Amino acid sequence: MGGQRNNGCRVLEYQLHGYVRIPVTLENRFLRVSVLAGKGADIFELLDKATDTDFMYRDSLGLDRLRGLIPTVATPQGSFWDYHVGGWYELFPNSGRATEHAGAPLGMHGEVLFLPWDYTIEEDHAESVRVVFRVRTRRTPFALERTLELVEDSPTLRVRETLRNLGARTAHFLWGHHITIGGGFLNGDCRISLPPCTVTKNPRYDSAFSRVAAGEGRATCMPGKDGAPIDVTRVLPPGSRVNEMLFVTELETPWWAIADPRRQVGLAVSWDARMFPCLWMWQEYNSIEAFPFYGQCYAVALEPQTTVVPMLGDAYGAGTAKGLDPGAAAETWLTASVFHGSGGVTGVSREGRVLYE
Repeated sequence: MGGQRNNGCRVLEYQLHGYVRIPVTLENRFLRVSVLAGKGADIFELLDKATDTDFMYRDSLGLDRLRGLIPTVATPQGSFWDYHVGGWYELFPNSGRATEHAGAPLGMHGEVLFLPWDYTIEEDHAESVRVVFRVRTRRTPFALERTLELVEDSPTLRVRETLRNLGARTAHFLWGHHITIGGGFLNGDCRISLPPCTVTKNPRYDSAFSRVAAGEGRATCMPGKDGAPIDVTRVLPPGSRVNEMLFVTELETPWWAIADPRRQVGLAVSWDARMFPCLWMWQEYNSIEAFPFYGQCYAVALEPQTTVVPMLGDAYGAGTAKGLDPGAAAETWLTASVFHGSGGVTGVSREGRVLYE
């Protein structure tokens, strides 16, 4: 059994600090990946063992945010911020603020990140481990299955997903992976790498803490509000009090990487562009001093998404929401790879191999 094996690949089930929503951990000699099966199947830890670096952002309260929580009053956006732990969570069937579609009110970022997921350990050997997580939505007619896999001698987490429409009519959705970087990794030395692409600042998402002016540009040369070009791939140091929400389209190939060249460690993600043709980029450098962060959030989120139009109701009206016919299924994939080195990243393959200059 994997619980008795402490070499090669292994998978563990356990309680964490008395927390009852079961964490499941997959690991090999490169990575430790921990998943909160009882809450959204959130990946709350993605740890590079060689440098003891966890790439995932963690809310200041951590998992204690969920302990015995009964929100005192409903918010217009639903319960997202009450249950926000951080890390890598799935947005489905809504991305963005609360909305309504097909008679169903949907809170901020959808349903599946609040639900408990069932899981099955499908493979547990020193050569590879594979766990399948499953959930059914409540207000929409979907079943979602996510498979996580680690293999021996590879620093890559492999993610495969299958979505099914269980309803009797075509059902529409938005889908995204909110991969939030922070924790002991993120700092002002970090740099984001992207393929050739177009970056857009929508004026709807402007704020007093944004530096980027509305319009389009390249990631390394966006129009600044003061007229000076801004390189949004350069991570700002803690306390910078800057917030940006940007939309990345026309990616030559679907990948991103973020690295600390001083520590020579980074994380790279590739994904299926047929399902996720665009990328949302959220940068929060301690600017939000009121609810929900009170100045404590220092994070960057790089989110493969189905559309640049947030909110399912708006996206459906704009014709950019995806749909599944009754009984139909759709499959997709992502990879996440840890890498080491100081050179610039020029690509990430479907298998998770990171290419350098």
